[in-house]
Amino acid sequence: MMNIAISKIDNLLSLAEKIIWMKINAEITAILTAKDNQACQFVCAMGGYAFYDSDGEPLDEIGTYEKTISKLFNEYNSTFKLTGEGARWDLIDGRVIRSYSQ
Repeated sequence: MMNIAISKIDNLLSLAEKIIWMKINAEITAILTAKDNQACQFVCAMGGYAFYDSDGEPLDEIGTYEKTISKLFNEYNSTFKLTGEGARWDLIDGRVIRSYSQ
């Protein structure tokens, strides 16, 4: 009985992690494709995350959009180790491309 309960908890956690990544991906895509910001890249790795401009310089603030991303990472990073994922989103020719570090 205990193994079934643990399995169900693991399944729920896995589903929750997929949902949070879907939300993060949607928010980052919206930010990068918005006309009113300088960001053209987002990177999360090694415990941190940041938006970058076209020169590769980190952007301290990009407006209200960033608050949503910060809230998501602050709320769920300790549970799901989001910044340990080693992922980046690049705006290339108007499209957002996500890649993972190995």
